[in-house]
Amino acid sequence: MALDSLGTSRAGKTGEFPVLYQELIDIFDELVIQLKTSLRNRKANASRALSQSIVFVGSKTALGLRFQLKMEDYWKWVNDGRKAGKRPPIEPILKWIAQKGIRPTNFKRGKKPDNLRQFRSLAYAIATNIGKRGTKGNNFYTDVIPSEKEFVKSVTKRLAKAAKQDVLVQIKYFDK
Repeated sequence: MALDSLGTSRAGKTGEFPVLYQELIDIFDELVIQLKTSLRNRKANASRALSQSIVFVGSKTALGLRFQLKMEDYWKWVNDGRKAGKRPPIEPILKWIAQKGIRPTNFKRGKKPDNLRQFRSLAYAIATNIGKRGTKGNNFYTDVIPSEKEFVKSVTKRLAKAAKQDVLVQIKYFDK
């Protein structure tokens, strides 16, 4: 992640707080790596779409810099699981079947599938089973960030240390 693209600091000069900027980059890079590793270790990355979608996006606002963790919206079900009840949609399951390379067979004849109807039938059966039994989550996110409040607290401490270093450097530079 490059913070250079975020423009200038509040004082109007680029690069006034290099230690703070580097700390921000380090924090977010570490978190993205931890989340991707956590997902991979749980073998819950069939299409790699979720893993590849995990990024931090920075933007400049009137109040300063804003950072947001972004990833595919189904991350919650991967992390938390899904309660039994309503049957999930078929289309994402069809996509998952294709990504996993799962091939339905015609049990009566032992034939390979020859049309989309057989894939849809398999996806429907899987969706029905998920609706009846639910799915178990793997906690790939909550194991990395157990408490968002604690995460923000630890990030704030790291950033305060970095900002202090930058301010001390600025004071030393100003005194010369």
